[in-house]
Amino acid sequence: MTADLAGFLRARLDDDAEKAHAAICDGAARWHTELDRVVDGYAVADEHGQPVAYNEGSPSIGQAAHIAEHDPRRVLAEVDAKQRIMKRHFPRRAPNWDYPGHIGYECAQCATEHPCQTLRLLALPFAAHPDYRPEWAPDA
Repeated sequence: MTADLAGFLRARLDDDAEKAHAAICDGAARWHTELDRVVDGYAVADEHGQPVAYNEGSPSIGQAAHIAEHDPRRVLAEVDAKQRIMKRHFPRRAPNWDYPGHIGYECAQCATEHPCQTLRLLALPFAAHPDYRPEWAPDA
């Protein structure tokens, strides 16, 4: 289960990064709402003023603000932060947990059973993904 959860997380973060990179056009990645230009046909624009999401009845102003807040640079920064967290929470052999037929692993950061609650919490936003396993859920 240890390697599976870490691999699952790496794959989801790679997917997020790939989508964020694909959303960057002409080097522009900072998005903002253009509430004064909604009548011109769009509600979200990149840093060069190019439309990202059109307002043809959707997205609403609230949806546009949400889209703009989660621009590609923010997504890439979040992926980077989560990858850094994962690097600190790697498994190491836990000699006190060894017994015949079982080798225990603990989190190098938390010194608790691996995968630790930190990794389980990082995976939780992906719980709707078809490859997510219920046993990865964090403790309540």
